[in-house]
Amino acid sequence: MDNQLKVLVDYGGTISRDQYVFDIINQKSKGKDLVDSNTDSIYSGPDSWENCRQLGCVNYFDEIEGSYFALSKYYNHSIETINNLCVSNGVDSETLVYIVYDNRPKINESVSLIEKKLAYDFQKKGGKCNGIYVESDKLMLCKKIGANVLIEDDPRIALSVAGAGIKVILMLRKWNAKIMDNNYLDLFISKKKKQEILRNFSIAEDWEDAENTLNKWRK
Repeated sequence: MDNQLKVLVDYGGTISRDQYVFDIINQKSKGKDLVDSNTDSIYSGPDSWENCRQLGCVNYFDEIEGSYFALSKYYNHSIETINNLCVSNGVDSETLVYIVYDNRPKINESVSLIEKKLAYDFQKKGGKCNGIYVESDKLMLCKKIGANVLIEDDPRIALSVAGAGIKVILMLRKWNAKIMDNNYLDLFISKKKKQEILRNFSIAEDWEDAENTLNKWRK
């Protein structure tokens, strides 16, 4: 279908509240005396997960790694928006929705098992989609599956994908709010490239805002 909308949706920080899970791991990781450490580590974006296993002397993520997705708490209206887009006509649907987990924090299990566990939790929370992937290179994945829209919370990935000619909705979060500053993009990209990116780039304050943008692009 030439007018088919294929949407790839990032999981952590976009659907799932990464800060919520990070705070649980941070608070429940044990200190030297094997009591809750209550450390002062603060979630400040996707790069915070690089130190996930260094939280506390006895790391809570090591204990719950196999049930990581069960800890997740989803952003308001995320499930409803995805379900509204995901219709049941299979590959002939006007809109197809896929979810991608970039394995941050890194789960030391097979890709197929991670996909299975994420699919189970997403379904348990009432969600439905056309497929689930574990992949850190989202631009490559967009090209592989033919996605023409990415919904993402990391501005670095969002700008890269938009620069490749794929439409992007960036979910506005506390830690990425600087992108709203007029000079933010000028620090990272040329004026010419900025014009190209902005043609494919939209910022959504919440999932209802994202759904409104997607509905405009579907027309």
